[in-house]
Amino acid sequence: MNYESLDAYRQEVPYSKIIVEFVLVSYARARYPAQDQTWNNGPDRAWQKTESRTRFRQFDPYRCQALLNDGAWSPVAPDGSKKWEPKNCRMVEYSSVRACLADRNVVFVGDSTIRQVFRAAVQRFKPERVKIANGNSSNTGRQHRDLSFEAGGVKFDFIWDPWLNSSKLEKVLSNFHSLPMPPKEFTTRKEEDASPALILLGAPGLWAARYGRDDFLDIFKRRIDHITPYISDRFDENMPWMLNFDAGDIANHILLAPVQIPEYEQLSPSRRRIITAIRIGEMNDYLSQLSQDQSSHIPWVYNKLSVGSGNDSSVDGLHVSDSVAAHKLDIAINAHCNTISRRSSSFKGTCCVPDHANNRFIWAFRKATSVSIVSAGFEFMLGVNLIKHGIFNAVRTIVIVVSLTFFYDRTTFLGKLERHYQPIEFIIMCIIWLVVSVFSAKKIFKPIPHLQAPVARPRQERNPNDDDDDDDEDLGMVSRKHSNEIKGLVQGFILLYHYHHVSHTLWIYKIIQLSISLYFFLTAYSHTMYFLRTNDFSFGRVLTVLFRLNFLSAVLSYFMKTDYSLYYFAPLISFWFLFVYGTLRIFREHNNDVNMVLAKVIAAAMITTIFISKHGILEAVAKFSHTYFNINWNVREMRFRLQLDRYVVFIGTAMAVCFHDIAVRKAQGILQSVVRDPSHQRLYIMSCLASLGIFVFFTQFNYSDKVTYNKVHPFISWVPIVPFLALRRELQVVKDVYLRLPAGLGQISLETFVLQYHVWLAGNATAKHTLDLWDGP
Repeated sequence: MNYESLDAYRQEVPYSKIIVEFVLVSYARARYPAQDQTWNNGPDRAWQKTESRTRFRQFDPYRCQALLNDGAWSPVAPDGSKKWEPKNCRMVEYSSVRACLADRNVVFVGDSTIRQVFRAAVQRFKPERVKIANGNSSNTGRQHRDLSFEAGGVKFDFIWDPWLNSSKLEKVLSNFHSLPMPPKEFTTRKEEDASPALILLGAPGLWAARYGRDDFLDIFKRRIDHITPYISDRFDENMPWMLNFDAGDIANHILLAPVQIPEYEQLSPSRRRIITAIRIGEMNDYLSQLSQDQSSHIPWVYNKLSVGSGNDSSVDGLHVSDSVAAHKLDIAINAHCNTISRRSSSFKGTCCVPDHANNRFIWAFRKATSVSIVSAGFEFMLGVNLIKHGIFNAVRTIVIVVSLTFFYDRTTFLGKLERHYQPIEFIIMCIIWLVVSVFSAKKIFKPIPHLQAPVARPRQERNPNDDDDDDDEDLGMVSRKHSNEIKGLVQGFILLYHYHHVSHTLWIYKIIQLSISLYFFLTAYSHTMYFLRTNDFSFGRVLTVLFRLNFLSAVLSYFMKTDYSLYYFAPLISFWFLFVYGTLRIFREHNNDVNMVLAKVIAAAMITTIFISKHGILEAVAKFSHTYFNINWNVREMRFRLQLDRYVVFIGTAMAVCFHDIAVRKAQGILQSVVRDPSHQRLYIMSCLASLGIFVFFTQFNYSDKVTYNKVHPFISWVPIVPFLALRRELQVVKDVYLRLPAGLGQISLETFVLQYHVWLAGNATAKHTLDLWDGP
């Protein structure tokens, strides 16, 4: 069967799939109506280049043109490296193409500039047993002949044809078809007659300029006109959209590289006289006058790669560096392979990708729409405000949030940009965050009773409407409002830390790790205070807390197809909550004996250390969760996170035990409140400040790398936390006020931390979102 027409394709595809494709394509054309204006205009060029730039996103739904037409070099990373970044999407570096090119071949056709890209493929994909059929990679740059090699079941061919007029090229083009080959035809056709998956052609501009004399432009036009029938469809014409597909379903592609702009100053005198900027400009201008569909196959970005790359061109001025040639290869491979690689949730590329189907998302979106319509109908007909019903409103909110999360991070509607190392911007934004938070300060008019004695009574005896009062509850060392305030400040710093990608700066990394330890300290402190004050060790309490901590993370791990350990705050806090609960639940009749409780805390700390460090325990838990709940998590990552804060949690528990004992003794009249002498208070404050200064000096000058600091962090993280909280409690200027903005954020800090991976950031917190509001030059 000759598979060169859409009718032939339809004979191999079920009618149900054709109907779905028709609906989706119709939707795409309705969504991007500007495309249809030139689909049938051919070479009339109804769209000019200036207009296409300002309306770039309108006719580039898959961001293929973003990959092929525009981009810039990234800022220099701390290790001195730079990466090419397409505009508003992410390109990846493939170390293997077996998944999308298995048993297929890639063909490079052209002069020595295209051979450079072929050599980049040799260097990239050549395993230990790579076979070079016609010479090796060391002499390909000096011989004008065909070359080939095979790696991982993929065959790479280079055809030396600087004029694009060889018989071998004619055979390759005659066998080429853009639509996917049916499996039946794929197995019956001879291997040499099979269509290549990807063809990279080099426009014959340099040879036409050098050897074409005065007829160089006519020669160039004839060779290009011979190629254009094979690139008459848009590059992304046959890209599947929101469908499940296999590797054999992706379309085959042709890329036509533009005439490479030489480094004219580096050209030899004889070449400089004939290879002029005017000639190169005229030939590239002819390429730019092709129809929009034909131009979509031209990677114009190839001529931008040499600008600002930091890599000098070769001595002859015609060839680029190996790094630039490798980036040309990456662009071609991304243009073809990203479609199939998109199936993996861990794939980071967002250039030239469709929105693949996710049944869970579709189900959630349908449910959210149905619930919203039904609830609106009930509210209208019955005059009932369903938002006041907590359970119904919670379900509706969760479904909408999860659906929007998938929409933000797993579709191409929003662009994705690489994060860059920005320490100065991080410091500036942290200062702004602090200043804005200070302006939200509010005085606590209700006096906070110093170490007010609580009455230990079961939770069920407390007024269920006391939630507002609980917000003013004094927890001894820190009030509830101050605890939420600190958690909110910490969460703000963490969000900025991830956004500006400043983990490479050691002193910032230390501060963030201490902030996370402070968060866990406060969490353990508040849980301990709750159990000691209420004596509520009910199973319902445990289920309520675990559900509250893990529900959102668990749902996202299903919908977003991520590891549960990605949202590590939720499992870590759950882990420490269970150990605090177990510590106080066992022999709870002795919880009134402070010495006994402290002994239990020490024993729990030792058991926890063994639990975390012993290989096999966490692995068994991970296997259990995968087998029975289909939830995966990285054991190595979780062990690292647990070890970092394995002691600060129990320090927080011990501090809560001591403060609770003091409060109880005062309530019983055993201890009397003493008015502290001002001189003693000043000495106390100075001691706290001095301990903070000593800690900063000690850690800054004794631990010069992350590995060394991480080893000592579990033992010293509590040292600055205790004096910091003491200062927050004792300094008169801040003890009677709290910051409303961070306090509000602190109340939803866990949800904020989890959602940052897909809403605040993109690609599981490895990229930034962009709205594509302006795509000018």
